[in-house]
Amino acid sequence: MSHRRINAARHSDFNARSITHAVIGPLLAMVVLQAFTLPQTFMLAMIPGLIGVALLMFFLKENAERGTRNKERVDGNGVLTPPFKRAIFAISLFSLANSSDAFLILQAHAAGVSTKLLPLLWAAHHVIKSLFTTFAGSLSDRSDRRRLLVIGWLLYAAIYLVFPWAHSLTFFFVLFIVYAVPFTLTEGAERAWIADIVPADARGKSFGIYYLANGLCVLAGTALFGALYEYRSPVMAFHTGAGLAIFAAIAVSMTQKRT
Repeated sequence: MSHRRINAARHSDFNARSITHAVIGPLLAMVVLQAFTLPQTFMLAMIPGLIGVALLMFFLKENAERGTRNKERVDGNGVLTPPFKRAIFAISLFSLANSSDAFLILQAHAAGVSTKLLPLLWAAHHVIKSLFTTFAGSLSDRSDRRRLLVIGWLLYAAIYLVFPWAHSLTFFFVLFIVYAVPFTLTEGAERAWIADIVPADARGKSFGIYYLANGLCVLAGTALFGALYEYRSPVMAFHTGAGLAIFAAIAVSMTQKRT
């Protein structure tokens, strides 16, 4: 099956245009935390959130009506091919490892990082992410996307293995900066890989399956991480995430000669 290779940068969730809300937002939060308590800050954050939900509901309704008028016919016969199934299996494994980043913030705070400095850590993470995402997407377009997934997910696993042992602000800054690298390598490549292995007229359905599997597994992975963090130990929670990421990388590497 031959398909036109998809540009990975277009499939990335983050690029330089995202820096306004991804970097300025955390820095603004740091300023707000100087004047308000953490509960008050969350209450303030609810205001734009509620406005956003209202606008989203309005546009979803409008787009749904437009979609029923312009419904495309999609041939889904080629979606659940063996290459697609193997890709979804590997991605789902990593999604189980990819629990909420809020746990990283929680761990940094538990290790002694001031609440007011936590947004600065997150901003540093997004600066690196914004600077290197386009480059990583371009790299994906010139090389085997699965190789980038293996490298990125193994780096993610290494960071999770080390994270519970961080106990200084400098160490956390390094980890949050390095933590951006796996996502710059994999976010665009992951979606472009899916687009590469399914027919063009089946991409809508295939991405629906992809996002459903990804969302459910992230939710399950976050619940698992939270239970281990709360009832066992942060070390076990982070190391379980690392183990799942390693298995995901192995699953991708096993598809290289067959997809």
